[in-house]
Amino acid sequence: MDEVNEHLIELIDKIGSNKNTQNPFITKLYTSPETAIAVATLIQPDSADVIANPTTIPPTPGYQTHTIYETLKRLSPKIAVINDGTDILYVISSSDGLTWSPEITILPGEYWDFVDVWELRLRSPTVGDAVAFTGGVYRISEYKFGLAYSGLQPSASGALGGPAFPIGNTNLTNIIVQILGTPMNAVLDTTTPLGPNATYFGAIRDFRNSRLGFMGVLAASDVISAANGFRIQQSNETVIWVDEDAIITTAVPGGFAGRIKSAIATRFARVAYTNGVAAQSTFSLGSRATIA
Repeated sequence: MDEVNEHLIELIDKIGSNKNTQNPFITKLYTSPETAIAVATLIQPDSADVIANPTTIPPTPGYQTHTIYETLKRLSPKIAVINDGTDILYVISSSDGLTWSPEITILPGEYWDFVDVWELRLRSPTVGDAVAFTGGVYRISEYKFGLAYSGLQPSASGALGGPAFPIGNTNLTNIIVQILGTPMNAVLDTTTPLGPNATYFGAIRDFRNSRLGFMGVLAASDVISAANGFRIQQSNETVIWVDEDAIITTAVPGGFAGRIKSAIATRFARVAYTNGVAAQSTFSLGSRATIA
């Protein structure tokens, strides 16, 4: 009996020595503050390993990284990316750092849950401002959250025009823009006069998620443009630009003016204006994207 008791005591000691060897509960959760996209990356990189670098001149486009495993020393079983900005986020995820998911599109005001995450990489077509909540702005969190507290709280006037009244749905203005396209009513591109033979290029408009299919532009100057200097340009990838509806500005009292309109046949479009041999004293260029 004494021998049996000794064995029982040994067994109890072993059980007691092992009771604290289980994996501890997760107490540190990953979370980020409002984070801005540092480098605008309009086109999907050829590889997941193309990393943005804001310190080069010009800045190098690519993905912005969040090294979850390096920070936590574990995979994240589930983590959310919350789009608090005014532009689309594109996110890829990996559970091992070697293979990557396809790009996930997160619209303004949305969030997306990712599982078994080793690292996240993000891009947006525009640079973000984490104070104004414009452009590519986001949070990443393992904590529970409510979308009512993310992003902007726009008024109806921003989306529909007329008197402002509160809208409860977060980022409703931005969601409407993504679905219907930005109205862009009476956009004044520039009023800065051009020197002799100088060229102005307007902002690149991305029609990928827009139902708007036409672009119209009005130019007015006190001197004539270069031959075929006033035109709308279109591009598949913002590298090769094709001129559409090129014209010479026509004479009007006190100066020269012209109006052009083009059907958008590809993803990107912009206005371009090349001045003639005489420097401008006055110049006005405005444009609008429309349904028809």
